[in-house]
Amino acid sequence: MSTLRTLAAAKLPVEIGTVAVGSDGSLTRHEAKPLRFRFVVGASQFQAEVIAGGHLVVRSVLGGMPYTAEGRERRIDLAHLIAESRRTLPRGEITVDARQRVVLTVSEPLDTPLTPTEVVSVATHLALTAQPWIALGTAVAIPLSATARATA
Repeated sequence: MSTLRTLAAAKLPVEIGTVAVGSDGSLTRHEAKPLRFRFVVGASQFQAEVIAGGHLVVRSVLGGMPYTAEGRERRIDLAHLIAESRRTLPRGEITVDARQRVVLTVSEPLDTPLTPTEVVSVATHLALTAQPWIALGTAVAIPLSATARATA
């Protein structure tokens, strides 16, 4: 019965990350915790995180930065793509991380209350609008194993 009381007393809609289920099945309210999840659109894998201030950040590892010996032209093409993304990619950019992976990062503020519908719709929007950049990046980056691409 305590679960029903908790839901009945809750301000609706219940925001993501503010309710936990106890071992006895009861619900308890708490401050919102960071929300992280993964999803796939087409052949692209994404990692998403809701950060403080109500922004959704979505990342996708496009591949590895080629060494000059592996393909000088590919390396030059990726450098141009990275520079162009900083100027024209809406709400994001393409960078090379410390592990020499080419990473697309896009973000957008979320509306409140922070509902599952809001988070999923913004994540989907960001992933779909980034598809042309993903296609360009994956065409010139070095393919990586699933393990190497797992975390951005």
